[in-house]
Amino acid sequence: MKDSIIILVGVVMLIAFLALVSEGIKMARASAENEESKTKRYVYFHVLDLAETIVASLNQTIVEPLKESEKLTFDKAAQKEVLEKAKARVKNNLDDKSKELLAEYLGSRVKIDGFIEDIVEAKVNEAKKK
Repeated sequence: MKDSIIILVGVVMLIAFLALVSEGIKMARASAENEESKTKRYVYFHVLDLAETIVASLNQTIVEPLKESEKLTFDKAAQKEVLEKAKARVKNNLDDKSKELLAEYLGSRVKIDGFIEDIVEAKVNEAKKK
């Protein structure tokens, strides 16, 4: 009888230990996913900041001088050129890991170009309103 109780207590302790290990694994996975999510969000907001900085820079160095010049004009072609420069600069400032995390955050690599274009255009619109 005493041996049965010892075996029963041993089995209960083993089950409790396995449950504890299982819970620890779940918590570690949740923590890792949360950390990865934070990193993806960081990259997302980094792109927003990059776009804002680059748009302001291009506005200062290219757009304003073209608008104020008597000889040069800021027509549709110039607008498109500046937009393409802004998108290229944002992309060039992202390393491969950042692009990969951004693609995961957005759902695919294909969406990165559209996202960057939307962000740049939104920042240009904000700059125009100021």
